[in-house]
Order: sequence, then structure tokens, then C-alpha cells
Amino acid sequence: MTLAAAIEFLYATFADLPRPVKVDCCPCCVHEEDRRTMETKPLRELAWRDLASYVTSARPSEGYFPDYLYFLPRIMEIAATDPDWWPDPYMACIPISQTDPALWTPVRRQALQDFFHALIDHLLSPDEENIRSVDEWLCGIASIHFNVRPLLDLIARSDEHILAYYEGNARTLIENGFLSNAFWNRPNQGHDHIIEWFSTSPAFDAIAIAYGIVLPNPENPPA
Repeated sequence: MTLAAAIEFLYATFADLPRPVKVDCCPCCVHEEDRRTMETKPLRELAWRDLASYVTSARPSEGYFPDYLYFLPRIMEIAATDPDWWPDPYMACIPISQTDPALWTPVRRQALQDFFHALIDHLLSPDEENIRSVDEWLCGIASIHFNVRPLLDLIARSDEHILAYYEGNARTLIENGFLSNAFWNRPNQGHDHIIEWFSTSPAFDAIAIAYGIVLPNPENPPA
């Protein structure tokens, strides 16, 4: 599935959610003008400036964010396609955990999983090859407990991508067996799956051949 098709699938599967009459958001973080824009502007016409403060103010400590699902397709689309998007993909993903994805309909979960798969595939394409963005998205995806293993299979298609991903994490992997992105909160199953992936074929083989390095056993990292 292409990224464009995956985005359309997201819109279609969340289309039955009503527009919030009054967006539930932090009044100290989201200006009144921005809140009114979110309540009145057509979903697909919302720009990153209209949504950025809402995304960054949606914190797990502040509870459940039912409105977030209405805006989710547009947030994901902008985060994936607009080079001006801010904040980090992790910040766009983490509020999703507060909507309890385990209770979503299977088709909604599948639509988001398909989107992540298409996005990582797109970021690894010859026109993009943006391994830094892949790293940022994997951290966000793992934060909502979606399966990262099929996404790692996409990286594993190319030794070049394996090594680029490794190089971005090499120092912390070698020193303490952790990934380098500062947004990782452990324990995290997705983080552990990535560590395990680095220590198994084909990632293990590519790293060993290129650098002669054997990474620490993820079950027994250095103290």
C-alpha cells in the first residue's frame, strides 16, 4: 500500500467520528483562536500551525483525549508529509495511547498499522532514505504498543539501511545496550524488540561484517 492510499484508509476508517463541539484541550497551552479553528475548519484543511499546540499539550498525565481520534488522520498526514511539521513524531503518537487503542475496532487498528508500514516504507525509498525520521517514528510507534517487527523487516531489506540505523544508535547500543533516542521510556516492549533485532540476522551479520562488532546480549546488557 502506498503512503497516499494508507492516509486515505485512515480518513475512511475514522470518518464516522463526529467533529468535537468544543475541543477538550489545555486552555493554558492552546489559544482560544486555535481551539475555535479546530472546531470550525474542515478537517483536511487544518494546517500544522492549527494543530501543533494541541498535539504538544496532550499529555498522558492529563487523562483521556477522545477528541484526538477525530483529528488523528490529519495529524498523521501532516506529520508524515509536511516538512514544516513540529513537534517530533513521538509527540504526535503518544496521546494515542490515552485513547486506549486496544478498544478500537479492528479496522481502525489495522488502518493505523498500515499507515505506519507505508510511512516507513516511504521513508526508506530511494527518494527519501530518511533513516533519522524512521528512528523517530519507530520510537513513537512503540510508545503506543503497536508492533514494530514488520517495520524492522523493511529496514532489513537493505544492509545500507541497517547500517544507517545502527550508526544512529551505535554509541548507546555498545555502551549500555539501549537505543539513543531521548524519548524512549523503558521498560518498553518495542524498544526490546529493536535491541533483539540488532543482535540477530540479518542486522547482526551486516553490522559484524561492516564493523567487526558483536552487540551485547539484550537479555544481559552491561551494568
